[in-house]
Amino acid sequence: MDAKLALCQAAMMLALAGACGAAETTAPLSAAARYDVFRNGWRVAVVSETFEAKDGAYRIVSESRAVGLLALVEKHTLRFVSSGVLTPSGLRPQHFEGKRSDADSRQVRADFDWQTGQLTIVRLPTAPRSKRRWRRKSTATTPISLCLRASCAY
Repeated sequence: MDAKLALCQAAMMLALAGACGAAETTAPLSAAARYDVFRNGWRVAVVSETFEAKDGAYRIVSESRAVGLLALVEKHTLRFVSSGVLTPSGLRPQHFEGKRSDADSRQVRADFDWQTGQLTIVRLPTAPRSKRRWRRKSTATTPISLCLRASCAY
């Protein structure tokens, strides 16, 4: 999976998590889900997701692994981790990391600097254009739209 798709998925995951966190009900301290992914009627992957909240912080982990025939060509497990702070208006991400597996050195990291409105994305291993920074131009720009704009630039 390339960095653009990984960041777009992360942005969607953060947007959904933020919308869920903004609800009037009390957020759970932990939750877990496991589901199958189908394409054209074929089961192609299994996804496991966990959410944990403790001491005003949260952590979301999403792991996907191919099954069936796809597992013959895609042997790496995809892992996305988002962590940040719980706020009254929802989740406020501070760090995101996406990688295939410990055996694969390719990964992407994003750090959110809320005070300066800056998002820094780093792709590893280091390559030309592997580190980019984006600054919010106005308060109307949401962090999720900033992340989506940054991921689509790759």
